[in-house]
Amino acid sequence: MPLGIKFFIALFLVMFVGLATFTFINVKSEADDLLEQVELAALRTTDLIKESTHYSMLINRKEDIHQIFQNFSQMPGFDAIRIYDKEGEVIFTTRPEEASTRVTINSEACQVCHRYPEPLKALATKERHRIITADGHRVLALINPIENEPACYGSGCHLHPDEKFILGVLDVQMSLATVDADIASSRRQTIWASVILVISVLLVTGFLIWTLIRAPVRKLTEGTRAIAQGNLDYIIPLHRKDEIGELANSLDGLFRKALCKRGARTE
Repeated sequence: MPLGIKFFIALFLVMFVGLATFTFINVKSEADDLLEQVELAALRTTDLIKESTHYSMLINRKEDIHQIFQNFSQMPGFDAIRIYDKEGEVIFTTRPEEASTRVTINSEACQVCHRYPEPLKALATKERHRIITADGHRVLALINPIENEPACYGSGCHLHPDEKFILGVLDVQMSLATVDADIASSRRQTIWASVILVISVLLVTGFLIWTLIRAPVRKLTEGTRAIAQGNLDYIIPLHRKDEIGELANSLDGLFRKALCKRGARTE
């Protein structure tokens, strides 16, 4: 295999591995950053929903809470909003078919807090979200506990014992279809950019290898073969000021000396 082709293949493999690694890391980093931004925005949204329904819960205005839920559900990206009470009953939801249904302690929503023998009383920010698959696309689901507070257990409308730390859970599910589409688009753009870069570099490198190495070496080879066949008058047609040009001049000088010695012996 010619040296130029070996160098070309080696360069291709190095670039392929390097750019594949870069593309993977870059796309993953962008996806993680985008998902983190969505998670933070979703967490702020759950806090906003809690604040919006807080007063209506205190005075037990269920129709107001339903209306607030419906208003939020009309916003782009919301799949479902629901509130579970301490026993796992769905007491408020944007999906009418879920009203008054119950979930078991083993359901994915409950396992966020009940995966340990003693249920968690507080959740770190990173523990509040989970990613599930529904209707063929990913969904970001966030759990936001509804804590008991003096305004709750001191309310005359629906008294809660003050020993209860958690009254229920707000569960908000937001579609990641748009986010995943953006990630896929970014991945495609990055891959195509990498492919174009590899092809461009290989074309330029191939041209340089042919012009600077392959063609001159072929002329050197043709010259040495011609002289080996007895054509001592052959002059290697290379006029360059680099290492290959010096080699051609040295070979020409060597052949000229051989020609002179041959002529002297003939005389």
